[in-house]
Amino acid sequence: MIRRSLPLALLTGLMLALAAAHAPAASADAPMYRAFWVDAFHDGIKTPAQVDRLITDLDAANMNAIVVQVVRRGDCYCNHSTAPRTQDPLVPPGFDPLAYLIEKAHAANPPIEVHAWIIATAIWNSATPPLDPSHVFNTHGPTATGRDMWLMVRSDGTTRLGSDWYVDPGHPDAAAYIASLATSIVQNYDVDGINLDRIRYPDSTVAGRSWSYNPTAVARFNARHGRTGTPDNSDPDWQQWRRDQVTSLVRRIYLEATASKPTVKVSADTITYGYGPTTWAEWLASRTYSEVYQDWVGWMDEGILDLNIPMNYKREHLAANSPTACGGNQQLMFGQWDAWARAHRGARQMIMGNAAYLNYTENTVRQFRQSLTPDAGGRAAVGVAAYSYGAPAFKPDPPTRDCGGVTVPHGTTVDSNTNAAEADTFRAQLSQQLTAADPDGQPPLFAAPAAIPAMPWKETPSQGHLMGFVSRRGEATENLFVQIISLPGNHIVRTVQTEANGFFGVVGLMPGDYRIVTYADPWDPQAFPRRLTRHVHITAGQVATVTFE
Repeated sequence: MIRRSLPLALLTGLMLALAAAHAPAASADAPMYRAFWVDAFHDGIKTPAQVDRLITDLDAANMNAIVVQVVRRGDCYCNHSTAPRTQDPLVPPGFDPLAYLIEKAHAANPPIEVHAWIIATAIWNSATPPLDPSHVFNTHGPTATGRDMWLMVRSDGTTRLGSDWYVDPGHPDAAAYIASLATSIVQNYDVDGINLDRIRYPDSTVAGRSWSYNPTAVARFNARHGRTGTPDNSDPDWQQWRRDQVTSLVRRIYLEATASKPTVKVSADTITYGYGPTTWAEWLASRTYSEVYQDWVGWMDEGILDLNIPMNYKREHLAANSPTACGGNQQLMFGQWDAWARAHRGARQMIMGNAAYLNYTENTVRQFRQSLTPDAGGRAAVGVAAYSYGAPAFKPDPPTRDCGGVTVPHGTTVDSNTNAAEADTFRAQLSQQLTAADPDGQPPLFAAPAAIPAMPWKETPSQGHLMGFVSRRGEATENLFVQIISLPGNHIVRTVQTEANGFFGVVGLMPGDYRIVTYADPWDPQAFPRRLTRHVHITAGQVATVTFE
């Protein structure tokens, strides 16, 4: 059971004392990300007072990063982006939540990183349309027609999953919209990172029905493969094409964000449904890879994410005796995904995401420790992230329930909007020696401040990147091959194809000179249409851009 609330006056005094004790260079603990997701459905950044409280709370718990929900549903808790400003009535007129948060977080002692959390594909969740006529739901939602309609469509014609409408990453204009939204925040705000959520297709693939049947997306697939008609969900080409659309979008956001600010960190909140894979075949069969088409292992290998944050949302108290009807052995699930993610980081970093709202405080601490402890190969998460600041813990109320003849713990999530004292207690237990949080007598998890782990590929880069666009007579040209040829020597180092809106991109090129050539067929350089050659110089840490017309 979690420890009951500390007296408010005592807790406030404790927090102030801890905050005052922090010195700029007193990072006694090893470098480690210690983050909260701060969702927009709870208090957190909607007023100056909320932001001030947030920074005080994180400082007291020795946290050093915020993943803050800036784009919730096609709108922004900010004043300067390609999305309209939120119509949340709690945000005072003219107040810019993101700008104020960055100012306060960066001024904290020690500073706190701000990662702007963007819901990438979900754009609205109400039957009442947004007030702003420029909102993407109003311009490209259910009332739009032809290519102007960007919505995700299920194979049975459904355009809404639960309360949410999504845009289809297979629609070239929708993909460009998502990328430009992310980039506009990087360009207008001094964020430390961009965090991508719902960067995937929807789940709920049931009875053969699946997503991504937007007519424009289907037409693109058919053009790519010389097909006609509607592809079946089981078609392996159609499955891989959808997976490629998500990967292409992540790649484009990574390159465009990095071009705007080379030091910005791009992360994604990734899927870990059910039991984790222990073999490559199990990964390929996982819902992550084969249902929502999110190949985050490939993203890490390619280097188009700096941070992977698996949403390893499992209840630690549901262990070996928990029947499938009650969620199965979620303790085992957590461990399997934890092991898989740390083993498939590529050359990048992994922060393990924990569902604090589903776990007793001592179990959140236990999961944190598990992810931060190196395995036999020396691999571990570089930090942890708790979901969420607004719902930080779980308590037994009522204490148990019957599940198929087995009695299992059951209770409710602490909501900081209605039970601030319980939320304060959770954060206090991260940095104090409290029996409930550390039943084995271990020292406090976050006893002292910790620095952010270094990213050598950002801070002292040895490679650069390339992106470009190909068009013909003003129209974007897809499916052309692009060869990247090193000079001198004329060695082909990469061959890629143009994607949505004629975009192509390559991450991780050695500095130097290159010739870039496009062909309809890479095996027949004389095939029509042959494109103009461009020369480009790659600089370490920078993104070079070329355009073909």
